[in-house]
Amino acid sequence: LDLLETAENMRVRKNALEAVARIGRRALPPLRAALENDPEWYLKRNIITILGKISGKEAFEILARYMDDPDVRIRREVVRSIAQKRNLAAEDIFIRGLRDSDHAVRHACIVQLGVLRSRKALPALLEEIDIGLFTRVDEKIFREACTAIGKIGDKRGVEPLLSILKRRFIRGNLEEIQASAIWALGEIADESARGELTRFFQGKNPRLRSYAEAALQKLDDKRMDLVAEELEEEEPTIARSLDEEPEEEDAPSPADPR
Repeated sequence: LDLLETAENMRVRKNALEAVARIGRRALPPLRAALENDPEWYLKRNIITILGKISGKEAFEILARYMDDPDVRIRREVVRSIAQKRNLAAEDIFIRGLRDSDHAVRHACIVQLGVLRSRKALPALLEEIDIGLFTRVDEKIFREACTAIGKIGDKRGVEPLLSILKRRFIRGNLEEIQASAIWALGEIADESARGELTRFFQGKNPRLRSYAEAALQKLDDKRMDLVAEELEEEEPTIARSLDEEPEEEDAPSPADPR
């Protein structure tokens, strides 16, 4: 820890960081104590990085405390470190991060909520879409919110995404935003989006036409999968009904006329 704070050589600092991380959970008491002493921001950030490499609930809980740190550099590192853990318990942390004043923190939290396919985060992500339709927002955040909604795959995202496709003006790059919305609709693959996707597939913009074609293919694939599932469910019923059919009795011989 002293080397992390005082070493001028970057390689030495990196090796010290990795060495502490390899110690694992046994390193948590001194790491916690160092944070409580309010170190310089660069040492605090290095400790946050180390905590991201240590498994277990205790390391996660220490990280969560610093999601509200006044220094944005620390909050960004907290998000990166928690993201390494692929822990569903991080949902609430990332949802909280959607209200961060720093765009980089908000963007990173949206990305991670998409990775986690967090249905719990869907209302907050839909709110990002609603805000973006009527106010000037960070275009990167708007597009990433569309992408995350697509990854989550919940049908509640269809109508808000369709509303993006119906807009002729958005405060940002309309083509980029609509491309993200089309991709997301393809991931959700709900039939209610077919009409609007077809309109873009028949449109003049070659890029959006390509996105719409891929999305429509996903709708077709899902439809075929559903048909195949229905056939699989019907086959045992048909087989049972055939097995249960009574065998035909031989026709009686005609009476001897003699």
